[in-house]
Amino acid sequence: SSIVTQDKFDIPDISNMADKGEPLCVETMIITGNYLGLAITTIANLLDIPNFIIGGGISKSSDILYNEALHVAQMRSLPSISAHIKIIKAQFIEKTGVIGA
Repeated sequence: SSIVTQDKFDIPDISNMADKGEPLCVETMIITGNYLGLAITTIANLLDIPNFIIGGGISKSSDILYNEALHVAQMRSLPSISAHIKIIKAQFIEKTGVIGA
């Protein structure tokens, strides 16, 4: 079933459909990953920070998103940091708000 025919959907739905090859969802993950990668690039270049931990709802996203974000961040970061950039999914996804992370 296509996500286009659903009345309601969320990040896990889009992510699951992207992993199954739904073209619109794959494109959504790639575009979102591109923007995430640009944000990471900006922070990495300004603050010289190589490690990024992603939590909250987006942390449940497809590897398509993470691979695109990492690719963009590594390609657009300063040479001194690009090879060291890592994007890590938070371990305590469901409890980050409770813990205060």
